[in-house]
Amino acid sequence: MSTELNYPYLLAVHALCVDGQLHQNELQFLQSLAKNVGVDAESDAAAELILAQADEHLGLEDVLQRIIPEQRSRALSLTALASHFDGTLDRTEQRLLERLKQQWQVSDDLYAQILDLAKKEAQRLIADLKTAARGTISTGAKVLSGLETVLGKTVIDRVVSTLGTESMKERIQDYRIEALLSGPKYEKAIEECRDVGLRDIEVADTCLHATAQALKEIGAELDSKIAEIQARIGDKPAQAAREALRSMKDDRAEIERVINQELQEFQALQIKKRRAMNFYTIAFMGRSKAGKSTLHAVVTGGGWDQIGVGRQNTTRLNRVYEWHNIRIIDTPGIATPGGEELEKVAESIIDEADLICFVVTNNNQQTSEFEFLKQLRNKGKPLLVLLNVKEDLSHPVRLKRFLDKPDQAFSDDKDRLGGHIDRIRRDAAEHYGTSNFPIIPVQLLAAQIAQQQPEHEHAETLMKASRLQHFLDSVRLSLLDEGLLRRSQNLLGSTVADIERPCRDVKARSEFYLNFSKQIRGRARESAQRLKKAQEDHARQLEQDLRGVFAALQREVPDFAEDHWDDSESYLNDAWSDEIRRFGMEKKIQGAQEKAIEAFSSDMTDLLEEVGRELTLNRRLAINTGNLNEQDSSAWAQQSSKWGSGILGVAGSIAFLIPGGQIIGGIMIGISVVLGVLASLFESKASKRRKAVAKISSALESQIEKQEKQIVEAALKHFSEQCLAGAAAVQDYFRLSADGLAFVGHTLNCGAETLQVQSSILNTHFAARILDFAGNSPSESSAQALRAQIHEVRRKVGESIDIEVAPKMRTPKNLNIVESVIQEKITLQKAGV
Repeated sequence: MSTELNYPYLLAVHALCVDGQLHQNELQFLQSLAKNVGVDAESDAAAELILAQADEHLGLEDVLQRIIPEQRSRALSLTALASHFDGTLDRTEQRLLERLKQQWQVSDDLYAQILDLAKKEAQRLIADLKTAARGTISTGAKVLSGLETVLGKTVIDRVVSTLGTESMKERIQDYRIEALLSGPKYEKAIEECRDVGLRDIEVADTCLHATAQALKEIGAELDSKIAEIQARIGDKPAQAAREALRSMKDDRAEIERVINQELQEFQALQIKKRRAMNFYTIAFMGRSKAGKSTLHAVVTGGGWDQIGVGRQNTTRLNRVYEWHNIRIIDTPGIATPGGEELEKVAESIIDEADLICFVVTNNNQQTSEFEFLKQLRNKGKPLLVLLNVKEDLSHPVRLKRFLDKPDQAFSDDKDRLGGHIDRIRRDAAEHYGTSNFPIIPVQLLAAQIAQQQPEHEHAETLMKASRLQHFLDSVRLSLLDEGLLRRSQNLLGSTVADIERPCRDVKARSEFYLNFSKQIRGRARESAQRLKKAQEDHARQLEQDLRGVFAALQREVPDFAEDHWDDSESYLNDAWSDEIRRFGMEKKIQGAQEKAIEAFSSDMTDLLEEVGRELTLNRRLAINTGNLNEQDSSAWAQQSSKWGSGILGVAGSIAFLIPGGQIIGGIMIGISVVLGVLASLFESKASKRRKAVAKISSALESQIEKQEKQIVEAALKHFSEQCLAGAAAVQDYFRLSADGLAFVGHTLNCGAETLQVQSSILNTHFAARILDFAGNSPSESSAQALRAQIHEVRRKVGESIDIEVAPKMRTPKNLNIVESVIQEKITLQKAGV
């Protein structure tokens, strides 16, 4: 790539693309800018590749690296102007501008000045474009309108019915539609749509702001609780509390991630809603090659080739055009293998659209392309299907057949178009939930030939036979008949789905935490019982082992007494001490205690490992069966294992502490034996030996029994204390964990209730618009009065809305018409009836 490229200009081109949309105004601005700054052919070609998002285009980072310091001020000004030229500063555009400010070290004052100038200049240029774009009504429509004003519509109809040909009757009808769509009634409808949009966006903004605030308060409440627990622990060696706190902090981090993600989506949503506020917006969607761009090109009078874009075979960005005060968006293809990124670009405009025009063909319908409709249903978006009847009219025979019998191509026969329409309704209903939507067939190729080749001998006939004008008139007439309600459905009704999504997620997490808290409390009770039983079992074994040691020592006494019956007392005591050491008394006593403590510790570890695995498994099962998306489920499942490891951390700390405790050992080894020094001098040696052995044995046995009682009692007491300390640590962990989980659950539940309130507010306002629209003359005052009569609204977005009203409220007559407009089942109930 040449170093002589105009990189400030190319940066402005990138700024047009960062929001995923290319507005016609932006491209006209780009043309004007290119002329003003004298963009060379090579830079123009590079810009073309960027706009088309071609694989070989010069990336944003490459452009930034090539802008020298002397060009930065100019580059920032051009980028700011480009970012404002579609009338809205998107979040992605804001981030780009803020990045340039920081990277190029632009002062706050200069940055604010550049943005202000860019905004004002963009507004001026947009106003100029709107003035230049105003169309004129045809002479025929003007004449007919004048005659009907003087003579009246009835007289004109009578004359045409008596004297007019079929062709004249059709032309009169076309003139009437043209006059209607160019007259004061159409302008009034547009203004009313704007007014409703302004009022409804205020309600939507208020509810979205309250929702965002509720999500922030969830985080603040959790932070406060964590700080409270942290302060309570301080520097204490409370391992159980620290493990519970660690798990709670980890969960707080995961909840914070989800909250931040939702807050970012709300910010983007508000920008999208405000961008759509001033225009009735229709999005053309469908798979690649279905005819969306052809439709867009025909509707916009030549399309994107005329303004420097469109040479690529695939639409990679959303392309925006304003046509007769209707905003039209052409999107990249969906349901294309490897086209996930393009599909995300297409999905990004769903929130802006009042009506989705789904383009399909009659020659290559695929079930997969209708899967996308589920997203529209979840958002509560009304659907119009445009069936592009494809036939190669470049062949003379086919062209002649189409011109001779154009209606044949649109036949409702099952072996013709009727069969395709039935399949469309069947496949769409599977994902959209209903087949109650209009399907309009057109021949886009015929319309394209007529537009691109005006000199074609059959151009006028082709355009008429294509039925495209019927579709376009239907779209514009729908603004007159349905625009007000569609505006409210987009700004109020669809926004409900955006609040209910985090509401469901928060509610699901709340239920999980509360259930998990109950599980832990249940496991705490079970663990306490099992640990108590383990303590009792091992205490009995410890006592048995200790008494066995003393019994073995007792069996050593007779031989010792025989060997030392004639020793002096001091020598006898020394000998007994040696005997105790040889016997390994203290080691055996300590070994018995260690064995008991290690056995209890092992049982406790096994128990906690079992509980940890069970809780982890239950947590993952709860997550996988909950109302979480795939990304959240994965992240939450990773967090779930930390609770199990927390329990094992407590187990490990207890198992380490117990063996290190003081072991009861040592045994009194002194022997107080009166040897009878003053015994008879005449007593035989055998008698002396026998008596001495008896006295020594009796003294030792008595001493051993006394020591046995003392040591067994002390050892059992020590063992009990150690076991109780371990069990208490486990119970502390369970209690703190259960309390922490319950607090998180209750905090999330309070947040969910707040979100539900905002959802109810939006549904109530939308229901009032529905009832008002179903009446004779909708107005803001009548809608406000109706809101006061609505008791409750129960709604499944995209499926049904159940409105409970005051008993004396009059039932509107046109609810069935409203149903077909919003494509949701409406049920009206009188309270108490």
